[in-house]
Amino acid sequence: MGLKLGIRGKLFLVSFAIILFVGLVSGIYLQNRLIDWYETRLVENLTGEARAVAEFLSTEPHDNDPVVIDDLADRLGSSLDIRITVISEDGVVLGDSEITPEQLAETENHSDRPEFTEAVGTGFGLSRRYSTTLRDELIYVAVPIGDGSDGVVRIARPLSEVGHAVKRLQGILLVAGLVGLVIAGIISILASYYMSGTLKKLINFAKDVSEGKYEPGQDVIQQPEFAGLAGSITRLAEDLEKTMGELATERDHLNAVLKGMEDGVVAVNDMQVITLINPAAMELLELKHTVVGQKIFDVIRIPVLVDLIAGDDEQGPTTIEFDYPGLIVYRILATVAPFSAKAGRVIVMRDVTEVKRLEQSRREFFANASHELRTPVGIIRANTETLLEGAMNEPESAENFIDGINRNSLRLTNLLNDLLQISKIEAGKFRIEPKPVDPGEITARILETMDHMVAKKRTAIRNDIPTDTRVLADEKALEEVLVNLIDNAIKYTQDNGSIVVDSVREGNKTHIRVIDDGPGIPPIHRDRIFERFYRIDPGRSSDMGGTGLGLAIVKHLMSAMGGTVSYHPAQPHGSMFTITLDSA
Repeated sequence: MGLKLGIRGKLFLVSFAIILFVGLVSGIYLQNRLIDWYETRLVENLTGEARAVAEFLSTEPHDNDPVVIDDLADRLGSSLDIRITVISEDGVVLGDSEITPEQLAETENHSDRPEFTEAVGTGFGLSRRYSTTLRDELIYVAVPIGDGSDGVVRIARPLSEVGHAVKRLQGILLVAGLVGLVIAGIISILASYYMSGTLKKLINFAKDVSEGKYEPGQDVIQQPEFAGLAGSITRLAEDLEKTMGELATERDHLNAVLKGMEDGVVAVNDMQVITLINPAAMELLELKHTVVGQKIFDVIRIPVLVDLIAGDDEQGPTTIEFDYPGLIVYRILATVAPFSAKAGRVIVMRDVTEVKRLEQSRREFFANASHELRTPVGIIRANTETLLEGAMNEPESAENFIDGINRNSLRLTNLLNDLLQISKIEAGKFRIEPKPVDPGEITARILETMDHMVAKKRTAIRNDIPTDTRVLADEKALEEVLVNLIDNAIKYTQDNGSIVVDSVREGNKTHIRVIDDGPGIPPIHRDRIFERFYRIDPGRSSDMGGTGLGLAIVKHLMSAMGGTVSYHPAQPHGSMFTITLDSA
């Protein structure tokens, strides 16, 4: 496990590394500069000494005697602590302070030495090379003696002296460097301690800002060096707090709008991953758990919608309709639009199943109403034209035509009244005033008005509703409901049939039943008998003068009163219509 350094340690290490690096670079540079300076001074000193020796030899008599010259070289070299070599004009070594006279005779000719040839040619020669005699690297300086006819004086000094001097200098620099590093380290520790405290305050303040703990007016840093930075962080925190507040408000508004929308909203990114879905969409798609983070294609498997979502991003909003195969097949109207600021799409879905059903019902209503109105109007017009063409002069024919006009005008009046009635109920203009009423009394009143119909078909009708029965209903509406149900029972029951109107109480509900022993209703028609203009036998219904709206009116009136109406087959045969209301 590695050592974890704090801010103070990091600051110390950084500052110490910088000081060490600068010290090393400075030391190396200083060492190189000192070596260059020392060598330059050495050359200058050697040159001065060489010229002094040459001047001395030019005045001292020696007659080019090697013994005398070698002795002079030995004495001068010992006095000056340098190697002195005297070379004749033709390169013969006449004397050398470092070799004996016996060795001098065996010394090779120096006419090819670079410093010698330069001294003869230019009056000054300089070179450095390894000496096999002294087994050391030397620096050579050569100058001519007098006008050069007496030869050349060459002075040499080992470069190891420079190395020794440099080593001594390096020791001094090392000691000074270590002392400087110790002092710099102490200063670095103090500076890092001072800086780390301030930086920790800034870091803690920035952390508080990021965690939403910033308090307006909070005093962060006192030091003037960091006042600008602290002020910038403070302004940033204030701006961030303001922005976050605005974003939170906008988010709350958006969430409220999305939750309150009846339309389903789904947002996907450029990878078709769901990033947002509102409750209406969850309900519409019958999802029990959130699907945010899932691919839209794993949630909605509708090919036409999948193709639209995966289409061109530059395509504008597009609207389509499709059937969604849930527990119940929904008809969904979906609009897919791209984001304006970034890649992705928004899908807005609306359940238009009921709208489509209402549109279909409206079309069927107008078609059926037109058909129902056209039939009696056509008969009335045809009979009227026949009468005008001369049939009125024939008493028997005229009476039949006039009777037809009367029956169809009555049928037309009943149809229009029923249409107005059902329109008022659907528009909420039919005033319902629920109160306790006696359904038995209402039934008795209805049966009195239908005596002629009952007598004509010789139908037996019994009112078996108990006298103490009371229901909560609008009296006028309940009367119209019972009129329609009893009228239908009389019409569709064969001659000599029987009809019973009774009631059954069940808890706080009362069921009023109209039971006949007629042919009943085949199962195929039972789910649609309460639709407007729906007829089981259109020809027979028209002959009986029905409008096809009676049971639809019954259903709407019962719904307005908070009740229900239902159909069940009677036993052994016949029909039983039941209306259910709250008991009073």
